[in-house]
Amino acid sequence: MVCYGIVLPILPGVMEKKYHQTETVTGVLFAMFSAGSILSTPIFGALSDKIGRKTPFLIGLMSLIASTLMFAFAESLWILFVARFAQGVSSAVSWVVGLALIADIYPPERLGTIIGSVVGGNAVGALVGPPIGGILYEHFGYRIPFLVAAGLTAFDLFIRLVFVSDEAIKRHKLNKERLVAKNLKENDKDGSKAAEKEAGRGQSFFKMAFNFKVAILCVTVTLACSGYSALEPTIPLYLERRFDSSSTVISLMFATLTLPAMIMAPLSGKLADKYIGHYRTILIGMIIVVFTYPFVDYVSHLWQTFIIVAVISVGLITMNTPLMAVLTMTIDPNQYNEHNGKITSLFNIAFCLGYFVGPILGTAIMDHASFRWSNIIFALLVAIFTVVFFVTFIKKIFARQQPEQQQQPQHGEEATDQEVLLESVVVSD
Repeated sequence: MVCYGIVLPILPGVMEKKYHQTETVTGVLFAMFSAGSILSTPIFGALSDKIGRKTPFLIGLMSLIASTLMFAFAESLWILFVARFAQGVSSAVSWVVGLALIADIYPPERLGTIIGSVVGGNAVGALVGPPIGGILYEHFGYRIPFLVAAGLTAFDLFIRLVFVSDEAIKRHKLNKERLVAKNLKENDKDGSKAAEKEAGRGQSFFKMAFNFKVAILCVTVTLACSGYSALEPTIPLYLERRFDSSSTVISLMFATLTLPAMIMAPLSGKLADKYIGHYRTILIGMIIVVFTYPFVDYVSHLWQTFIIVAVISVGLITMNTPLMAVLTMTIDPNQYNEHNGKITSLFNIAFCLGYFVGPILGTAIMDHASFRWSNIIFALLVAIFTVVFFVTFIKKIFARQQPEQQQQPQHGEEATDQEVLLESVVVSD
């Protein structure tokens, strides 16, 4: 995430001052990231289900190195678009494979907590990236931030090739498969569940996507992500024009947008898993967004803008963190583990669609109306969909929260959570 975050405070100013492009073109450039992710996600999700998780992961890191070097040495606008697209491909691989690994290992009732921890770790990289990019750009020029990012990614690739072992992941996954098989044997007296599991092996990606409840969840993911992505190209321009902010201040604003994720992602995951339930947690996040997003442009002081953006970030992360767990429970309620690559691909497509639509709509509305109207329209969309989400899942929202039940693995069969997460998920690319 350091590498992805470094470009955020740099590109809007470069597009405006060097290439003399409008906010709309800048939004399209940001959206190319999501275009690359959307197109590559189904391919690498299905591929990782067939050949394993590690090889696609390494391909993603190589793609990130190549795209970052393209940014560094680009001399024309079209190369920036290609580089941003390639960044999206690398992001799709790391997220799809990383989330599939987690789904391979952990039961759905724990996914909120685990994914919250991963998102919190990811936020560290996202938090560090924009300030590094802004400070390096301000003091050393355009090229140095990208060379630093490429070097960090190359170091990560080296560590994974030389030092990272798959044994802890394999032990953890095998333990989960044994528990699922044991539960199936004990609770499937008439063989119906085994037949259901066998029938589900051939379930296509598109059949999953067009299930009504799955579609509602995917749109919710898209809205949460578009809330972040709409601000990425618009808030730097707003800060420059309204407060005459430097690239360092803009970098700190991006840090403010990501900092709450370090705290709220693990917290909202744990709240969803253990206390108030996944659906209620999502609903709370949506309500926070609706009542804060429109007011970014209504404050008169810079410090007030920082506070509003931080609260918006809390709402968006609370809304988004439990969604992967809910999506998994909706598609694979019996934890058969047959489609984890496809499920995470579906999540990532919805995620990337938000990052594709958000910058285009945000910059287009800002270009033709104002930054204020961009925020108001997004808040209205979330408000409308909050009602849709509430009506669709009303029984789940008001259902009594069941205490978390965990089956204890036999001694020696399970690696620690920390060991598995450190070996399976990128939090600093």
